[in-house]
Amino acid sequence: MKNFLRIFVFLFCFSFFGCLGIIDESLISSVSFEITIPKSIEKQSTSARTATTDSFKLIVDLETKDSEEVRTEEKNVSEGETVSISFEEIPVKSEIRLVGKLFDSESNVLYSGESEWVVIQSGKNEVNLVMKKKILVSACLYGECTKYDGTHNILKNPFFLQWKNRGELIPVCPEVLGGLSTPRPCSEIC
Repeated sequence: MKNFLRIFVFLFCFSFFGCLGIIDESLISSVSFEITIPKSIEKQSTSARTATTDSFKLIVDLETKDSEEVRTEEKNVSEGETVSISFEEIPVKSEIRLVGKLFDSESNVLYSGESEWVVIQSGKNEVNLVMKKKILVSACLYGECTKYDGTHNILKNPFFLQWKNRGELIPVCPEVLGGLSTPRPCSEIC
């Protein structure tokens, strides 16, 4: 019975002091940053006509290393606009990173990027998030089995693999997009 009372008293005191604001606020921090949307964005379009909208969607995820929790901020933005984003109530000493993507009106990813892992300090924290354009690459070099013989020519270059792991590459096979099957007869230009 004594153990029950101790637990009850501890829980009551914690919630009571928490309501009074006696809990140490130096254990909680925030992350804020600004992103400037480029003034001239090359628009991609999956349809025959070109996308004409100047409105884009910016999605930024805050990932915590020791937790599966992901917080997301989503904003509609325009070309040339500077956007401020902040995440509040982040435990001090937690390790976080930011992952951002900029989408056009047809949900094509135009820019993406991620920050390095950062240990949060008390007070405000600034995190550098660099957004880069996507890189178009041959699907067989990416590792997809789209060659005429049903195999691939995956690149093992460390820079290429780093871009692939960061999601900066868009694999495309012009032969498959043109309607050719895999595998298919070999064709050569004489």
